Amino acid sequence: MIVKKIIDGLKSKRVLDLKHIIIEIALIFTGITLAANYNEYQNDVQDEKFLKEIITQIYTEVLEDQKFNISSVGFQEKAIVNYQNFIKNIKEKNIVEINSDESKMTVSNMTDYLNNANNTFGYNKLKEKNLNLIRNQKLKFQLSNYYEMMDKLMSDIKIYDEDKKELKPFIFKYFKNYDYYNYNYDDFTNVDEMAKDDVFINTIYYVISDYKINIDSFKQVGIPTSKKLVTALEKEFKFLKDKNN
Repeated sequence: MIVKKIIDGLKSKRVLDLKHIIIEIALIFTGITLAANYNEYQNDVQDEKFLKEIITQIYTEVLEDQKFNISSVGFQEKAIVNYQNFIKNIKEKNIVEINSDESKMTVSNMTDYLNNANNTFGYNKLKEKNLNLIRNQKLKFQLSNYYEMMDKLMSDIKIYDEDKKELKPFIFKYFKNYDYYNYNYDDFTNVDEMAKDDVFINTIYYVISDYKINIDSFKQVGIPTSKKLVTALEKEFKFLKDKNN
């Protein structure tokens, strides 16, 4: 385009009008620069809009996961007590307690998976777009570190769930007409055999150990780290506090 302008200037006998050519070139470059600046400005506006939306989503997800995990830890602590009481009742051959509603709930829990939360939708969207949209390097590192840590905790839970699967054959062996959805069974088959089944009882102890490790992981690391991340996000993005209030 610039060359064409100069050639046109030569053809129209304005070759000596150097000022005119310089002005033409300057105007062209000014136009290009303004267009580039405008596009950059528009991109910045879109990035800021995206960042606000995605940070709000991440913030909400972390808060919800935090609340759920606190509740889940309490449930798991209660499950440990129920498992221990269940073992005690088996060893003592306490038929009444083995057939109690509490024991039926405990047996149903034995076939259930551990339940903790780590919602990564918002964070994955941010990574796909550009993690560097977060200019605070410390916060960016804190955010990445949190999700890496939570991913490790959730991977551990999958291992614990594999341990829980080992209980299923014993459940169907010792409890008649076991009904998971209604937390019920009609009766147990043989309390003497069950009390002598060291593999069954030791498997329950193993699952209790998994629960304890998982509870400790979330109490000592998962939940405190999520709280620190929430505080850091509120400090960096003031609009989050207003939304939360």
